[in-house]
Amino acid sequence: MTKQHGLIKLEGTIEDISFYKRNGTYCARRKGGVSGNRIARDPSYARTRENNNEFGRAGKASKLIRQSLGSLLQPYNTRNLHTRLVTLLLRIIKTDNIHARGQRTIQNGELGFLQGFEFNEDCQLGTTIYVAYGTSIDRATGILTVQLPELKPISDLVSPSGATHFQLVMAGMAPNFDNLSSEVQSTRSAFLSLTNSIAAAQILTVTLTNFSDFPLVQILGIEFFQEVNGQYYPLNSFSFNALKLIGVSSS
Repeated sequence: MTKQHGLIKLEGTIEDISFYKRNGTYCARRKGGVSGNRIARDPSYARTRENNNEFGRAGKASKLIRQSLGSLLQPYNTRNLHTRLVTLLLRIIKTDNIHARGQRTIQNGELGFLQGFEFNEDCQLGTTIYVAYGTSIDRATGILTVQLPELKPISDLVSPSGATHFQLVMAGMAPNFDNLSSEVQSTRSAFLSLTNSIAAAQILTVTLTNFSDFPLVQILGIEFFQEVNGQYYPLNSFSFNALKLIGVSSS
């Protein structure tokens, strides 16, 4: 990058020199790199085109997941979620043993790699909830269930300062990674007190209806609240709220 000096400041392009303004400073640089037309046509860039195709496919799938879950992601730190999802989805694409390189898909990859993915990079579900839970995915009916035993909040949960209650959230998703559509259903427990000696066992269930040819994905999370005069205020504590992909059933 070269800075422009003199009375006349330029913006635009003259032959192979680009003039532009960056952070209040006028700069100039020579055009370089490989043209998009050459990458699209030159046989020597075939591998680049293949990589670009699959990277783009992973990026679109990441966007589908994030947009489908929507507001469910708000209580969690999703700052780097897109990058982390793309990395995982590219790994899945590379396990597709049906299609040629560049044409490989998520739908035909090892979707089991999704299981265990933590949506909040600041907190893992296992560091907040210390009890084992059961999960089930019924492909015949589209019913997804999570069962949590009764627990002792003081010893079985790690909660932020100021929290008085917690809530469990469970979501089921049937993503179609080919046409970039998805069905999502979610449910929540009641607000459960952190001051009670025992929190009752919980069963969370959702039913998906449009899933016959798509994977079924199950997600479990926990959020913390402060109760004031009968109102529950989310603490949005990234260090304690957790959301995890706990189950996958391929089509």
